[in-house]
Amino acid sequence: MVPFSAVGSTPARLVTTEIKFFDGFGRDFESGNLTWESVDGLSRSSIQITPEVSEIGELTATLTVPAKDLYLHLSNFITADGYCVQGQGTFFPSQGERNFVLPAYEDPVEHKVKVKLPGGHPVPNAIVSARMWLPYNEFQDENFTGFVSGTLAPNSSKSSLRCSDVYEIHNGTWTNSFPTSWMPFDGKRDDGVKIRDVTNKDGIATLKGWDMSWDPNDPAVVEATYDDGVIYQRTGFTRIDNSKSTVLKLDYLPVVVYSSGDIDAYLNDLVELPISVIDPPEIEPAFAKPNSLSPKRAQFQGIGKAASVFPGIQVEVTAPAFGSSKACPKKQLLKAKTNSKGQAKLKVCARVSGIYTVKAKGAVGISSVLIRVKGAPPMAPNSLSASTGVKRATVAWGLPTYAGGAPILKYVVTATAPGQKTKKVEVKSGSSAFKSKKIYLTGLAAPKRWQISVVAVTKHGEGEKSNISVKVPIK
Repeated sequence: MVPFSAVGSTPARLVTTEIKFFDGFGRDFESGNLTWESVDGLSRSSIQITPEVSEIGELTATLTVPAKDLYLHLSNFITADGYCVQGQGTFFPSQGERNFVLPAYEDPVEHKVKVKLPGGHPVPNAIVSARMWLPYNEFQDENFTGFVSGTLAPNSSKSSLRCSDVYEIHNGTWTNSFPTSWMPFDGKRDDGVKIRDVTNKDGIATLKGWDMSWDPNDPAVVEATYDDGVIYQRTGFTRIDNSKSTVLKLDYLPVVVYSSGDIDAYLNDLVELPISVIDPPEIEPAFAKPNSLSPKRAQFQGIGKAASVFPGIQVEVTAPAFGSSKACPKKQLLKAKTNSKGQAKLKVCARVSGIYTVKAKGAVGISSVLIRVKGAPPMAPNSLSASTGVKRATVAWGLPTYAGGAPILKYVVTATAPGQKTKKVEVKSGSSAFKSKKIYLTGLAAPKRWQISVVAVTKHGEGEKSNISVKVPIK
């Protein structure tokens, strides 16, 4: 590499500078292209750099340059999770090491999109897709200006792509036929930036990105698609309203409901769930009347007569993912079709405490019920949180919603990271940490992303885990 060339001037003294590049948000770099030139324009060179210490993920460039004001041009600086960073900075080189920290920029913001029926009933499990050609996000500070663009295409070779390339994501197909001043987001990034989501039980999808109304002449738009294998509906495109939640409306659809409150049961009880498919406007509040004398049975109040009858609608109940692998000793009825009155009765074996969900094909809605099973392992601890410091993390949690009717004997806290020894701590009953539900984990390698889980244990066994992911900083 020729470090510089000068015409008609006295060359400056050469210095060897080792520059280490750090991302302002702590993300690891995979590669980058660096070009430098003197401010007076008389010398320049370029270099392709990759992480010298892969565990840390920092980019290190060793440059032999003239000791005078230089511009640094950064291009194709790609983080491990797919951010593209471009920019330009100025500095005066000196012998030895220099750190170059890319400045932080404006955080992306969330935007809610609600999908509902004409009568206002929410539509869960609808796919909300946004055609939001969001501009890349510019940032600057005293010595550096640049931008962070969207992610690269998923499953693509990063070495064959440039951050300035543009892709459209539509039905899983990426093209580069759009202007380079626009950047899409595919929902694969760690910060949750996304242009596609599935509505929850309240009919709400959450999109995340930067300003969604930056060009009034070409606004961001969204649509919703509902497809359960029997019914297919799609809305037209609607302009995103930045001042409030955007609302999308599907046509008329029947709704699956059941009248139930929380249910108490013993282990291996056969619990009945009465289901109805009705007109959305006819939905009335449902009330449960559990028998307080015995947790074996629960009685229900009906929801009123439907305005229309919907026979032949398939309904299905799904148990929590966590549970016993043993076969239920009693015959379950997890799938059924509504009868001539638009009603069905499902039967589920009480093997695990938790939220049981009911879905239908041919009707919208997700119903859920909490079944508390006496004699089953505990549910997952609530409100798990973790804050990190240098090589450490503070982990806190709350009580499980239900522990199977038995006292909790201990909590087990586990931390794992790729290439690191698993850390496991038992927090036993009677200890101060057991009472506070908080512990401090130390000796965590950095910068590593650690998966932390907490589980409650009773005489009935180890329950469902709560999980959280945190990144431990270097300093």
